Amino acid sequence: MEWTQMDARNARENPHPKRYTFTREEIAACMRALSDVFDLVRLVEVQSCTQYQLTPEGCFEAKDDRCFAMWNRSERCANCISQRAMRRNERISKVEFSRSELYHMISKYVEVDGEPYVLEMINSMSGDAILDGFGRQEIINSITAHNRRMYIDPLTGAYNRRYYEEQCRSLHKRLALAMLDLDDFKHINDTYGHEAGDEVLRRFAEAVLTCIRSTDSLIRYGGDEFLILLESIPEALLPKRLEQIRQKVECLRFDAYPELRLTVSIGATSAPLSVARLISEADQRLYRAKALKNCVCIDGLIVSND
Repeated sequence: MEWTQMDARNARENPHPKRYTFTREEIAACMRALSDVFDLVRLVEVQSCTQYQLTPEGCFEAKDDRCFAMWNRSERCANCISQRAMRRNERISKVEFSRSELYHMISKYVEVDGEPYVLEMINSMSGDAILDGFGRQEIINSITAHNRRMYIDPLTGAYNRRYYEEQCRSLHKRLALAMLDLDDFKHINDTYGHEAGDEVLRRFAEAVLTCIRSTDSLIRYGGDEFLILLESIPEALLPKRLEQIRQKVECLRFDAYPELRLTVSIGATSAPLSVARLISEADQRLYRAKALKNCVCIDGLIVSND
């Protein structure tokens, strides 16, 4: 895993993190004790989102539902504190809501027989008196606004660089990753002004979002450079999806700037690598695509070029 400024900051703040190591028997005993305090105690394998719970006999059982199913979601939580807890080797807590019910959740990184997990401890807050005084909907609105401020780019509505660093960078699973870069964006800013540049970025993000699935993630990586993380996409569908995006962007028109034309270059790859490694691979493809402009390059192959 590559070293980042965020890793360096975490190391400075917590230079000697205490490691909580257990055998399977020890973690089972710990979870049984915690079950007297919390409504739900489970181990989560963060990469696959697999959840393990204790059976009445004290054995670990992998559930068919992923950990995020508890929150009535079909994909990993945007504010996944278990991912952050594992990356930082610390304890993190949050208030979560699902179906208008509120929960307090604590995530703690642990190692069980040498393997990394996160221990999640969850309590329902439905009966807490504080909710009656403050108001349930106000709390839900506050949580929603906080999550948006933390991980959503206010200009484009895409995820921001912080989301990548905290939630995506250390993932290691079968993903396709595409890097997108608007062609001649500096020229657009210089010619039409930064207000026009902002409008271009907004419309560009909107166009991309209409072409990807709810399980995919669009991330504003920096300036006019974006990432798309596509999970479990069939290999034959990837070039078609990216070509659809390229064409959609090429067809964008701007009423206030009728002569403005927009194109995008896309570099992509798909491999069982960490997201950080995938970015390095996709960046090389993007470099080749940018040499031609307005094209898609996947694993060294030029898919299209008008």
